[in-house]
Amino acid sequence: MFKAGERYTIYRIDSMMAMTRRSEITVKDFDPEGNPIYSLRGKRKRYLLRLQSRDYASAPVKPFRDAVFAGWDQPVLADTDQRTGVMRGNACYNFLGTPAEVRTWIDAGQLNPNFPREHALAIEGDAERAVYPEMETTHAVMNRVKGE
Repeated sequence: MFKAGERYTIYRIDSMMAMTRRSEITVKDFDPEGNPIYSLRGKRKRYLLRLQSRDYASAPVKPFRDAVFAGWDQPVLADTDQRTGVMRGNACYNFLGTPAEVRTWIDAGQLNPNFPREHALAIEGDAERAVYPEMETTHAVMNRVKGE
């Protein structure tokens, strides 16, 4: 999924406020376990992106689930990228645009096979719409948006 020297845009759900956050990164290298070492756009400090994690020592391994796109300056923004309006702390992937636009963009360029597409929301003004309404989920917010 990642290659050294390449640029990527990652959309993740912030663990503190449950908001969608966009990061533009450049992969610099890999650690011995194969995790990418990266720097943020315009910065030199390096960070480690763990592709697997555990909630506690004996917990099952969880794969990296965030949306990954090749390149910077993606055509679709996260709700936290807008300077006006409401940012949602709903633990969903909140993208600005129509469901059709967001779905086409995800289907064409999203690289992570573990990305939970069923948790993607399209935000148009104040309206929230499921990008993949046909997909089953136990996520309470997604089921509320879908009217279930």
